[in-house]
Amino acid sequence: MGNGASAGRKKTRRVVPKTHKVAGAASVAVPRQDSDYDYAPPSARLTKQPTKQELEAFVRNKVDRAIRKITSELTQLHADWTTVMETGTIPENLAADVTAETLDAIGTMYCTVESLKAQKNEIKGNLLKSIIGRNRTSDVNVNLDKQNQWVNAQMERLKQAKSTLSEWSPGLDSAPVLAKLAGLVPESSAQIAALCNSLPLASTDPSQPDPSPTSLTVQRLMGLCVLNDKRKHAAAALKVYNQRRGQATGELVATILKDIESYDAVCREITGVPGAEGVLLELDRLSHLAPQPFGDDLKPLDIEGFDDLVLSTAGNDAPRSSRVEYAVYIRKLAGAGSIALYNIVANVVVAAETADGSVHGGAYVVPGGVKKLARCVFKTVTKYNCDFQMCKDIMRCTVVTTSLASVAQIVKAIFASTDVVVVRVKNRFAAGFDSKPAGGYRDYQILVVFKSSGKEGERWLYGEIQINLEQMVEIKAQPNGGHATYKFARSLAAFDENVYTHSGSWSTRTENMITAGVLMKVDMQGAFTEIGKLVNGTAIIVKKLVTSLLSPNCRVQHLNLQDNYLNSDGSSIAIALKVNTSVVSIRMGGNKLGREGALSFAEALRVNRSITSVDLCTNNLGDDGGKAIADALLTNKIVSDLRLSDNGFSADTEKVLTAAWGMRSGTLELSKPDKTSIGPVFDPTVVLGKAKRFYKNMIS
Repeated sequence: MGNGASAGRKKTRRVVPKTHKVAGAASVAVPRQDSDYDYAPPSARLTKQPTKQELEAFVRNKVDRAIRKITSELTQLHADWTTVMETGTIPENLAADVTAETLDAIGTMYCTVESLKAQKNEIKGNLLKSIIGRNRTSDVNVNLDKQNQWVNAQMERLKQAKSTLSEWSPGLDSAPVLAKLAGLVPESSAQIAALCNSLPLASTDPSQPDPSPTSLTVQRLMGLCVLNDKRKHAAAALKVYNQRRGQATGELVATILKDIESYDAVCREITGVPGAEGVLLELDRLSHLAPQPFGDDLKPLDIEGFDDLVLSTAGNDAPRSSRVEYAVYIRKLAGAGSIALYNIVANVVVAAETADGSVHGGAYVVPGGVKKLARCVFKTVTKYNCDFQMCKDIMRCTVVTTSLASVAQIVKAIFASTDVVVVRVKNRFAAGFDSKPAGGYRDYQILVVFKSSGKEGERWLYGEIQINLEQMVEIKAQPNGGHATYKFARSLAAFDENVYTHSGSWSTRTENMITAGVLMKVDMQGAFTEIGKLVNGTAIIVKKLVTSLLSPNCRVQHLNLQDNYLNSDGSSIAIALKVNTSVVSIRMGGNKLGREGALSFAEALRVNRSITSVDLCTNNLGDDGGKAIADALLTNKIVSDLRLSDNGFSADTEKVLTAAWGMRSGTLELSKPDKTSIGPVFDPTVVLGKAKRFYKNMIS
């Protein structure tokens, strides 16, 4: 089977997958029966040296169960689409799932929007203080622009989501579920708040006793209130939700951090073997080959071009991709499509592993089940403005192997295959990839288009190929952790940047979120200036911040405390960084830290091995402070970005710092940048006049 993209590319040798060669052999008992993520003990290859027969039986058992599961769904998938064709509406059970998941999505998006709006207001309040305090506004303006973009995008998606259920009618009958759920909601805000204290947070909550679409969760209740424009009720539910989410996330983070540690240990092991650096470079090189050219003329296509290709071979009965019926339609195709994708990838993997005998990773391929309709709906509503064509991982398969070299060999073989066209790549093994927002998990994901043949003819379909190491897969499958924990945390938006980022003032909520591990980016530039007017105000806040940074669950990676005039209190932050291992970037410019602060930060840099970026500009560190930092750089080779301008260093001190910096790559800033200053001299009239113009232009 060719796809028109074969010109100039090596033809993949067609080989019967080894998983099919042993179809008649005896099975090896593997206790993974109930779901995609039930726990299984490590396979034989991780606990002993398996025989060829044992390994083949293990793989065949795993693959056969996956194919049986997909095959068993085919009849129902076709029956669901037949119902749509005959009645014009999706089946009642699917309609209930779609309605409930849409409400969950609306509730989640409402929570995100309200959080972003609150932070936006705080940034507006800090903008004028930042201008007057240090004559630098670029950082605050960037944060405000970013916040505006987030708020506008999320508000537009929320607006679209609210109209979705009515727009999907008459193909979707949501009235029965909406009526039943409405009957469970109290009439007063106080009663709603009390109810929210006893409800599960989300349908993925492990404490959820009844995950049916007609049972209430706090997310679903918020979604119902927003849908019906009951703002006071929604606000009452949101207040409880935020309190409980912070607590739940804190509990989840403890488990997630253990998973991250396990994933990172595997990553260190695989990247520490001889030749790993070259393999990582090869994976990076391959990543830049996507998207592949397509057609007889090898024409380059963007993602919209591939969308058009897939839609061009859709049947005449295919609904518009903005309709929920399209999700039922594409899932019908996904049953046979998932097995077709498996057959293609299995042949590619076998050919890759037997091509030259240089790498034998013992790789095997497992077909993925058809993505559940509920997950499709939630993901499409929250991320894709209700366009199901953008949900491209409904068909997928996983390639499992045991070495990074084998991963690279398989990736190369997929790029060379004439049976798929690579559309997009996510290289989560890349050295610069931050795995923490994804719970530490890493793999190499390839989005492809491929041809699937059926009764309706040949169609182009999207498929996702996940290539991973067996050690990673085993961690993902653990009970009381792994993917199960990740799913619940994901439903609470614990991994969404606009949720784990805080820009604005200090509050008890901020303190709790840092302590619990909810926040990963904290920007409080100029946020303490008003509090600092109080007696010991700054000292109290700094003490609470230090306690939060020392929490074992703390996940803060980027901390911006510029322009807060912390003075000697800033030394406490440095002391916390001697213990904290999550922070990788610290910005302390404009805090008048003085010599004492410089010595404290120098001591922190001597022992800290996680921080890579430090900004200590405009702090009156003096020559003693500069030389102390230079001494710390002799032992700390991790820091690659160091900003020390405007600290009154002598030429001799700057030479000492430059010598200590040495030949390391990165940035050492010793001269004063003044591109964003309003004026060289503090003139209240000039500053206030320009502040008004900045405030009007940047916030209007």
